Formats: sequence, C-alpha cells, structure tokens
Amino acid sequence: MENNTKTTISGGKKSLFDNLRENALTLAAAGISFVLILFFAIYYKESPINVLPLFISLAVMFLQACVSRYTFLVGGINSIIYAIPYIGMGLYVSAATSVLTSFPFQILAFIRWSKNTENGETKIRAMSWRQRGLVVGIFAAVWLLMYLIFGALGSGYLVLDNTTNVLSIAQSILSVLRYFEYTILQIGYCIFQIATFVAVIADDPSKITYLIFSVYSTFCVAVSLYRMFRRSSRAS
Repeated sequence: MENNTKTTISGGKKSLFDNLRENALTLAAAGISFVLILFFAIYYKESPINVLPLFISLAVMFLQACVSRYTFLVGGINSIIYAIPYIGMGLYVSAATSVLTSFPFQILAFIRWSKNTENGETKIRAMSWRQRGLVVGIFAAVWLLMYLIFGALGSGYLVLDNTTNVLSIAQSILSVLRYFEYTILQIGYCIFQIATFVAVIADDPSKITYLIFSVYSTFCVAVSLYRMFRRSSRAS
C-alpha cells in the first residue's frame, strides 16, 4: 500500500451467508471464547456487569475481523459499559479512556467511515513516514503526561495500563481519520492488554475472563490486518 493513497477495503456487499462462511474460523474462535468466558464467570461467580461487555465485545471483534464499519458503532456503545468493571479492577486509566476517548472516537469513526464510501465500501488511507514519525513523538509525550497524572492518582498496573490506553487513544484517532495504520497500533494494544490482564489475574484469578477475551481480540485484529493487506494489494 503506497503512502497517502486511498484504497477500498471495507465492504458491505456480501450476503450474511457468504460472510459467515468466509469467517468460519473466526466464528469458531468466538464460540470457544464464549464458552470459556461463561464457564469461568460462573465458576468465580462474577457479577453480570463484569462479563456483559466481554460478550458484546465478542460480536464487536467478529465485525472487526470482517472489516466492518459497524465495529465502531457497537464498540463505542460498549465502551461505556466497560468503564464499570475497569473501575472495580483499579484500572482507572482504562476506565477514563473508555468513556472519554474510546466512546466518542468510535462513534465519530463510524460516522466518517459511513460517509467516505464508494459502492458501499469504505476508503482507507495510508500515512507517510513523516506522519508515522509524528505519531510516535506524540505517543511518547502523551504517555509521559498520563503516567504522571494517573501515577499521582494511584492507578494500578500503571506502566502496562498506561501503555495499553495510550495505544488505544492513538489507534482510535487514526481510525477516525481512516488511516490503515490504526490496525497495526491495535495489535500493539492487544499485546499489552494481554500482559495487563496476566498481571491482574495474579491478584484476582476471576479476571481470567478478560484474558481470554484479549487473546480472542488479538486473533480478530490479526485477521482484520491480513484482510486489509490482501484487499489493498488487489486494489493497487
């Protein structure tokens, strides 16, 4: 994919049957994740509000694997629900990010992706290397600022939680601007999210449900990234 070009990669013309058949592996991963999350939620007697956003997110990430703009609509609404269990886990950065950045940016991304279409498909851009360097510099500055703020507030798992959420903010902004690179940042976000919940379950094993979802989420993002590369290659 060349820099500063537009290519059509998010489609909506296939029938539901075609989408399900093409995404059989992703559906299987979603089914396995659903069963595991439900099992551990019952085993650890988790509050329904703690696992509700996870079940919704299974559908959100399936939409992402399909490269669907509706990922942002459902995901944005779900961000509000996520803030509740995050507060309970002491992940104050995650809670604040969910409400103040993830929710509005995902809704805005859905609106922009819906407007910038061609034959029902969303047009995605690629960044220049100069723009990518600028993103790295801003990322470092925001990371330091948030580290100081939330460190003073006593947020738990500060380095992991802070890194995860600065990546979340960055990928949210890039998704609004329809830059392809948002999926690459999302891979980093998923990796740090897994590390965060590995640390969390060392203190609270019941949060293994979040670790299971994080692994499933990483798989879906990888599928989405692969499909974007494949479709952009065909379009070029």
